[in-house]
Amino acid sequence: MTKMPVGILGGTFDPVHHGHLRLALETLELAGLDHVRMVPLHTPPHRGQPVAAPEQRREMLRLALEGIDSLILEDCELRREGVSYTIDTLQEIKACMPDRHLCLIMGMDALQSLNTWHRWRAIPKSAHIIVVERPNETMRETEPGVAALLGSAATTDSAVLQEKESGAILRIRIPALDISSTRLREMFASGQDPRFLLPSQVLEFIYHENLYVSEQT
Repeated sequence: MTKMPVGILGGTFDPVHHGHLRLALETLELAGLDHVRMVPLHTPPHRGQPVAAPEQRREMLRLALEGIDSLILEDCELRREGVSYTIDTLQEIKACMPDRHLCLIMGMDALQSLNTWHRWRAIPKSAHIIVVERPNETMRETEPGVAALLGSAATTDSAVLQEKESGAILRIRIPALDISSTRLREMFASGQDPRFLLPSQVLEFIYHENLYVSEQT
């Protein structure tokens, strides 16, 4: 019997907040995943370096996931160091879990810029893609190669994630929690109170480490 597929959710998590956690949990439930592996990246290929150090972001995510068995910290990109390319991560995880179908979780905006990713055409050959759409979100013009991929592979049937090894694009809708790491960093820098926007243990760690006291991005 085929085992349930596994979700992969990457990000800087600088810092991790309740929006990240709700996204992971709701995707897990809607897509019928066994668990979601949350992957803090080391060096983003398309944006500036995170404010918090890799070890700090790993620890914040570890604290946030304590007691949540269905969400797992996957630190392979931090251990690998260098620029974090998604295709390398998928292949590394697949080598460790050859009997599982992998599902890369991303937003519609990320999918529409997929053609700018390193070896992007190899990604749907290595995993399914779960696209999280927000209510009332509209698609902008998409690069022809990505548009063709979306047109041929898109589905709303989560069963395909278990039936096929890779290649499907599952579209799901999840209401957004209006929280962003950028806004949280600005709140810390300006002395505002960010309670209830991120796990309390993460908040305590940030204060202990004196993180984000002056916004650097």
